Amino acid sequence: MDTGVSKLHPTSGHDMKHLLIMSIYAPSERNETWYKTQKRFIANNTRGPYDYRILLNGIDPSSFKKEDIAHCFDKNSQHKAALNWFLEYARSHDYENYLFMDSDCFPVSPDWFDNLVYQLDNMNRKLAAPYRTENLDIFPHPCAFFVRGKFIHSPNLNFDNSIKALNLLGSEINDVGSGMASLSNDVFPLLRSNVVNPHPVACAIYSHYFYHHGSGSRDFNFRIYNKFGYTDHWYRRENQLQHGDLLFSAFNQNPEAFVNRLMGKDEWLIKDYLL
Repeated sequence: MDTGVSKLHPTSGHDMKHLLIMSIYAPSERNETWYKTQKRFIANNTRGPYDYRILLNGIDPSSFKKEDIAHCFDKNSQHKAALNWFLEYARSHDYENYLFMDSDCFPVSPDWFDNLVYQLDNMNRKLAAPYRTENLDIFPHPCAFFVRGKFIHSPNLNFDNSIKALNLLGSEINDVGSGMASLSNDVFPLLRSNVVNPHPVACAIYSHYFYHHGSGSRDFNFRIYNKFGYTDHWYRRENQLQHGDLLFSAFNQNPEAFVNRLMGKDEWLIKDYLL
């Protein structure tokens, strides 16, 4: 399929592009917000050329720009199917770097690319992804999944959620990243770096590089409390749906201000602590 991906600059005698950003959209009434916000934050925070492609997982393409769409699934398929489609798409297009993101995820620092590439190269790591320890997970999660060059062809990249991994409680977990739990020597872990935490798992800032709203296109629930009751002593899980609506409303009023507050960029949050 001709996707119209542009050739940006030559490398090592053949055409090699700088950065491919890929995002998956599932059925949600909030897609308009995520789409325009994701594109804006990418444009405002990504230096250098990049290509942006989206996969529509069983949704009407009319609300999205045609040039952004790499593929449409006729029916809503499992998340792993969409990720695996994009993995094969990435493998068939030569780029120096690849970034997979959920629709409710985007970069939040104008230096994210240069700093992340430096850290990966300095530590001889091939990819970066959140380790959602706030959700008790200790495997790379593809909400923000950054891969360097040829490592995109590694057979160890696997989004099969039938593969189990142990979490911090020693319980077996199935998720779209659990099949890559053994990649710790290749992964630069992006850990939650929120200065302000409005929720145990949602509204996450990872290493001050990416924002991930969490449950942006599905019911607002997380296994840390629904399955394990880990936060029952301080978080009332019966309020989760109401909290989901309130957090999205607060985000949607002013995404930049909301993210800046989570990152501690509001002076009033930090001035009393800097002596």
